[in-house]
Amino acid sequence: MAVKPVYVLDGADAFLRDAHRREIVDALIGEADPQTCVASFDATAELAEVLDELRTLPLLGRRRVVIVRDADAFVSANREALEQYLQSPAKSASLVLMVLSWPRTTRISKIVAKIGRVFQCAPPRYRQLDQWLAQAAAQRGKEISPEAGELLSEWIG
Repeated sequence: MAVKPVYVLDGADAFLRDAHRREIVDALIGEADPQTCVASFDATAELAEVLDELRTLPLLGRRRVVIVRDADAFVSANREALEQYLQSPAKSASLVLMVLSWPRTTRISKIVAKIGRVFQCAPPRYRQLDQWLAQAAAQRGKEISPEAGELLSEWIG
């Protein structure tokens, strides 16, 4: 995975958001201890704390990862400051914003599209669920029969 200064996990599917979050953290910090290289905040995060973490050099690792969960209100309240930060982001840190909705027409979304990466985390539609289940199984080195996929799709709804 290419190193980016910002990642957005956009959508309501908690499983996909968590899977992408783990993928990002693993790719960016490697074998380093997450306790020294990863900082997590929730929806009540203060901008100053998040920016301080982003500007703190990684300890015993190559990169620092700062995660803001349920970041919709955080992004709305701090949009201008985040846009300013992203004009010249810290070279040794990456910001991960976990949101339910990421409007594509805002200035910040255009900046992220240029310098970062957006992961879509919407739940698969019912018609696509069989295919999604087969792909998820394959990624784990497993195989699922079409009948089992259909049955799981019915159970999941």
